[in-house]
Amino acid sequence: MLGRVYFARQATTLLKFARSTSNPELAASLVERAANLKAQIDKDDRPSPSPVAPDVEPERRLEGSAMSDGLMSDSLGNVKRPLTI
Repeated sequence: MLGRVYFARQATTLLKFARSTSNPELAASLVERAANLKAQIDKDDRPSPSPVAPDVEPERRLEGSAMSDGLMSDSLGNVKRPLTI
């Protein structure tokens, strides 16, 4: 089955074309087709795709915070030793 984004784009295009035409019968037909596409979007019960895979943990920000052993970590989780002079 095609995705929600595809159907939403198609429905938007049909509605724009319906607004631009002066033929009321054509406009009514285009609006009806857009409503059918909207119904297909609503009928799709798949979850919306997220930009992050479900098994990936969100990035933890530890930058600037001291760890228990005096080490620091950057935003990527790389451990850094403090500079000693």
